[in-house]
Amino acid sequence: MAKKGFVPTGELKKRADALVHEVSATGEPCYITEAGKAKAVLLDVHRYHAMMDLIEEGESLSPQQMQMRMNASIRNFLSGDR
Repeated sequence: MAKKGFVPTGELKKRADALVHEVSATGEPCYITEAGKAKAVLLDVHRYHAMMDLIEEGESLSPQQMQMRMNASIRNFLSGDR
């Protein structure tokens, strides 16, 4: 990728297959930029579903429960547990 995790739209057009593979393999998002500003995010499907699950669960959790869940997700992410 260009600057760690950031890819201009021109590079996305040239390297879409490779970027999709990289995002899938690493679980790290890829920020698509235009004129130096982030415009979109390419996200691994497993991360996307986990994020959506968190959002749906959050609708029924108390603020304290949501904070605990978010902290656990951050710990898992930082430890490499995907």
